Amino acid sequence: MEREQNFYDILEVPFGASDEDIKHSYKALSKKHHPDNFQSSRDKNNAHETMIKINAARETLLDQQKRKEYDDRIKPALKYEQELDNSLSDYYDVEKKLHDLWNWIRNFQADAVDTAQALYFAQDHQKSRFAEPRDGIIKDDIYIRRRQRKW
Repeated sequence: MEREQNFYDILEVPFGASDEDIKHSYKALSKKHHPDNFQSSRDKNNAHETMIKINAARETLLDQQKRKEYDDRIKPALKYEQELDNSLSDYYDVEKKLHDLWNWIRNFQADAVDTAQALYFAQDHQKSRFAEPRDGIIKDDIYIRRRQRKW
């Protein structure tokens, strides 16, 4: 569900912006979204709808009485939105920490597996180098090697 834009979002200014900031943003947005800048009728219609929103936002925010009434009306929504953003940022912080921890565990596990394999192969190599021919497999291996030299 997409949230509804308030006049501050439409003019791309922060809550409580100065009149100069509002005028500057209005001028830039009206140049960008003016219907004469577009060729197709669909784009012109979209630009016209956007300009209606931009003009309404400018008219409300530059009139001090309308702006005070508007601010009083949207303050609870902005407060709720800010609390929601803070709780989501806490959630994403926890999610990032869990992700970092999971990566650390995976790297640690990979390092531990590599170390264990290296130790196992080193131990296996030591066994094969210094093993006495008591084991049946080793005796057969030595016997086969001796026979291959004679042939």
